Amino acid sequence: MYQQKISEKLEDTDGIQDVQIEWNKMKNVIAEAAKESLGEKKGKRNEEWFDEECRTAIQEKNNMMKIMLQRITRSSKETYREHRRRANKICQERKTELLKSETESIEVDRERADPRKYYQTVNRFRKGFQLPSERL
Repeated sequence: MYQQKISEKLEDTDGIQDVQIEWNKMKNVIAEAAKESLGEKKGKRNEEWFDEECRTAIQEKNNMMKIMLQRITRSSKETYREHRRRANKICQERKTELLKSETESIEVDRERADPRKYYQTVNRFRKGFQLPSERL
């Protein structure tokens, strides 16, 4: 299916014009064929703790960075630093809340005398995130 889509899309291209143009066409054809046949997967890295408040704080920080870079003054630097501190503080609070809730769930599993679930949670927590291929 993937190869068919690539060959179909490559048939539409004409002769070689410029190496850079041809390379970009080839790159786009491969990316489109992969997206159509495999689909698109969204990353879920910080999904547990990253909420709308974190998103807006980071967006404000990025906007202040752009303003600071347009005209670097002491006040623009200080404003950017304040927004950066605020964004870091908000995100760190969310991470800490998640960590606290996970440790509480570990304690609940231990108190319930459910050793299997307790050790699974402890090991997942201790080892951190691992891709399925790395678990082997």
